[in-house]
Amino acid sequence: MILLFLDNLKYNFKCLIRNLFLLTHIPILLTERNYSRKIKSLKCKEKINIIFLVNNNTKWNGDSLYKKLDANNYFYPVVLVIVPKNNDYIDNIHYQFFQKRGYRVFTVSCFNDIIKHKPDIIFFQEPWFTFKFKNNFSLLRLSKYSLCMYFHYSITPNIVFSEIWKKSKYFYKLLFKHFVYDQDCSNEFKYLGVNNTVITGHPILDVYSEPVKKSIWRNPQKYKIIYAPHHSFSNNSLKWATFEWNGKEILKKAIDNPDTEWIFKPHPWFRNFIVKYGIMKKQEIDDYFNSWEQIGQVYLEGDYFDIFRTSDLLITDCGGFLTQYLPTKNPVIHLISSNGEKRSSIGDKSSQNYYKANNMNELNNIFDMLVNKKEDPLKEKRLLDASKILLNSSDNIINELQKEIKP
Repeated sequence: MILLFLDNLKYNFKCLIRNLFLLTHIPILLTERNYSRKIKSLKCKEKINIIFLVNNNTKWNGDSLYKKLDANNYFYPVVLVIVPKNNDYIDNIHYQFFQKRGYRVFTVSCFNDIIKHKPDIIFFQEPWFTFKFKNNFSLLRLSKYSLCMYFHYSITPNIVFSEIWKKSKYFYKLLFKHFVYDQDCSNEFKYLGVNNTVITGHPILDVYSEPVKKSIWRNPQKYKIIYAPHHSFSNNSLKWATFEWNGKEILKKAIDNPDTEWIFKPHPWFRNFIVKYGIMKKQEIDDYFNSWEQIGQVYLEGDYFDIFRTSDLLITDCGGFLTQYLPTKNPVIHLISSNGEKRSSIGDKSSQNYYKANNMNELNNIFDMLVNKKEDPLKEKRLLDASKILLNSSDNIINELQKEIKP
């Protein structure tokens, strides 16, 4: 009797495991079937409609890819900006950003709005759409109409942070193609069971193969510095933000060094999170921003690479900027949080020859060395790091698309 009970228990356990496996894999199997059908239909089309689904212009990083697709007679790219229902899109700053720059741009607020544009391929700006906007932008639903693709809005994917992975794992697993920066990044996703990655480099870096369009710095004779603080203050975050120990001191440093010119470029969520997590009160952070505007500039938009390329130094604790700034070949003071989450291998490699500041004493010494003494002992090693970066990601992505869908 005991043996029979154990056999039944073992059988029921196996059934449970099998059912759990099917439950978690059914969405993947369904999207794969949808993608297979879509590819067959695309091979008969003369023009492929490509949608860039975005909601924040400050995270826009597809300019090079959009323009190269637009120049190719086989593709028809469109930017769709997500806005709340009943919102006046004319006043939407994200819509205006794309309109002023000559993009083919429309607004959407729900699933049906997207389908009206007859998408063949959709590039998502970020994984958060899939739970932030609930079922409106579900990959499973959209896979019936289009091939869902993604390249990271930040070069560093941050999947090492478990909370982010829990929220976004099915987004990554349901993609048709997932374009990643390098082999290490691909390996990180494969370790987590994501097998749709394609190594292409990152489109955001293609700008470095193009000429600088303009410089907004006011005095070319001064040493030009960007201060770009991160927003992750909460315990349930990456905890990279170091503003509490250096934010006011860096502003004071800008005031006390009149031979320097500064641009303050905070993360898009920085201002709200400063208040939300009790770092400063609203009036305090307003005064802080006003102080930067009086002695320099505050830059809150996307399309910031001309600022990078015409600067002399970046001071930051942001993860993505560690690689985005590397092709400038200029030094970076990398601000380190004592309790920050582990960064990906991409950020580690990019920043290995940056100057690390764990406290104000180290920051002051590094600043004095770079800015006042004009010494940069890590320069040669940093130039070698920069020489390894791919600057043709858009071409690589387009080649992959054509390989998949051209007859």
